[in-house]
Amino acid sequence: KLKASWEPEGRVQIQWTALAGLRYRLEASEDLQKPFEPIEEFPARSEDGDFGARVVSNAGARFFRLRGLD
Repeated sequence: KLKASWEPEGRVQIQWTALAGLRYRLEASEDLQKPFEPIEEFPARSEDGDFGARVVSNAGARFFRLRGLD
């Protein structure tokens, strides 16, 4: 489950529930017809729990996706 909310100064707060032992990569694209670009990778955690990131998004529309990595 991925949640996003606007913050001041063009930032977006993105939150998700991370699973233990899984790394994650947050990616973004300004157009769904173009490839997504990596923004940041997050290390594996030892237990399940909430995780989040703040991302600058002042370039108009932006789409985000979160990928689980082995």
